[in-house]
Amino acid sequence: MWTCLDGLGGDTELRDPLRALRAVRAAKAPAVYVFADLLPFLDRPEVRRALRELRPATPPGSALVFTSPTGALPAELVGSVEELVYGPAADDVLEAVEPRFDLAHLGGLDALKAWLAHRRALFSRDALEGGLPVPRGILLMGVSGCGKSFAVKTLAKLWEVPLYRLDMNLVFSGLCGRPEAAFHRALRSIESAAPAVLWIDELEDGLSAAGPGHSQSHLFSAFLTWMQEKPPLVFVAATANRIEGLPPEVLRKGRFDEVFFLDLPSAEERAEIFTVHLQLAGIDPEGVRVDYLAADTESWTGAEIEQAVAAARVDAAAAGRAPTTEDLLAAVDRTVPLARTMHEQIRALREWARTRATPASRREGAR
Repeated sequence: MWTCLDGLGGDTELRDPLRALRAVRAAKAPAVYVFADLLPFLDRPEVRRALRELRPATPPGSALVFTSPTGALPAELVGSVEELVYGPAADDVLEAVEPRFDLAHLGGLDALKAWLAHRRALFSRDALEGGLPVPRGILLMGVSGCGKSFAVKTLAKLWEVPLYRLDMNLVFSGLCGRPEAAFHRALRSIESAAPAVLWIDELEDGLSAAGPGHSQSHLFSAFLTWMQEKPPLVFVAATANRIEGLPPEVLRKGRFDEVFFLDLPSAEERAEIFTVHLQLAGIDPEGVRVDYLAADTESWTGAEIEQAVAAARVDAAAAGRAPTTEDLLAAVDRTVPLARTMHEQIRALREWARTRATPASRREGAR
């Protein structure tokens, strides 16, 4: 770390930026150098020249990072810098998400999982250089709690690429500067991280977060343009609960490779989901009547099944024993599923998707 007060790495003899940059150039071992508030010193031609000569002279694996609350790099230096984020940090609206689960932890959704697995090798520089069609993005829509966000996380794990979540509500909040500027900074940052997956959760809320007005229309237009022109190795995974909240332009062919509908899981899928969550909780599914549980949870979402397993574990722990089928059935009986409280909305959503989206499951939904 360099600052004008403490020098480079605490060496006050290197407080002058030119001397600090020369020290970096003379270094033999790779390292990451962070220069805090260097931009005001770039009015000195010798400092600018030192920066231009620095990149080819540093050891492989080294990186030079500039941080600054304001300002921009001089035009003559832009070509010497690979990645530039200026103004408020783009990480304010971009969150790096650790994908901890793989496809084996995603119950049901066989059609979606097959689609992702078949395109794994295509999302690579080799495929791009070979002229193969590189996947651009998917929109996952459906009933809340049916695995949309979980599927995005398993996608990044399967393809072995970093995952970044874009918080559109934070973009519109104004906490990270003007919405348009924050949004463009985030897009530039994700482009520099390619290959990567950009996750936009609850897309319909993000596009309407600003309400009607200038910022929203400009941001919406910018998003559509970027979707068409983005680098090929940035894959967009968007999720939506309310499809009626999405402008028709988003659903036009070419924006996304596929629009998948995640329905309420079938009995077979519910059994798979129970098995997954029992295993994650350290419970042997062989000791539980999963078939009873699947039959007793018709029209349940995967999230509701997960919570039932958690509730049964709490009850069993309070009694000082391992969870049983009876504990799980009792937790199920205490739960009112979303499909019952939101029956009309879910029915309308499923009717919309019947002819407009690709089923994420090879089987029909709840039965």
